[in-house]
Amino acid sequence: NGLAVDAAIHEPIDVATGSDGHVYVAERLGHRVRHIDMMTGIITTVAGTGSTSYFGDAGRAVEAGVPYPSYLSVDHNGNITELIDRQSRYVIQIRFCGQVPILTMCP
Repeated sequence: NGLAVDAAIHEPIDVATGSDGHVYVAERLGHRVRHIDMMTGIITTVAGTGSTSYFGDAGRAVEAGVPYPSYLSVDHNGNITELIDRQSRYVIQIRFCGQVPILTMCP
């Protein structure tokens, strides 16, 4: 986490914008989803540990494995309604419980 202009993003393959104007990036080779706060310029990891294995269903999204994210969409509340991995075809949803993003995987 830090300034987005200083961040290394490994093969950003898809970008979505929330209704609040913030940007979400599917970082395919970084195995993460990143959030960029457009007001502050801060980038944070919303989901993924960098692992190439799936794990962490129903847990904190930042502690879960989300390998090769390839497509994402965001609803008006900032929930990631679809996060798709083209290789294994998992559909992942990330919703916020307060400030904590929770991950759900559906094969």
